[in-house]
Amino acid sequence: MLQGHTDNVGGLAFSADGSALATACEDRVIRVFKLTDVRAKNMGFMKHNMTTTPVDVAFGSASNLLAVTARGKTSFWGDFWRHNASVPDWRTCL
Repeated sequence: MLQGHTDNVGGLAFSADGSALATACEDRVIRVFKLTDVRAKNMGFMKHNMTTTPVDVAFGSASNLLAVTARGKTSFWGDFWRHNASVPDWRTCL
């Protein structure tokens, strides 16, 4: 069971290689869970607090690029496993 969100999850996506699951929640939080050991009690994850409500998430083909849609804008988070979860490298497309 995935835990942590405090509201409805509106979007989720699995990476192409099945190693990660990203969620977008109405609590304004994006989470990316590592699925390397799904039997573990506590799965590792990265968390990013948004200033607006994210609507959907999608992985790139390389599984290290995440697209997040919120309020008509799409942001791209590149190579997110190498970044501090509180300071992701966002690139915004209008």
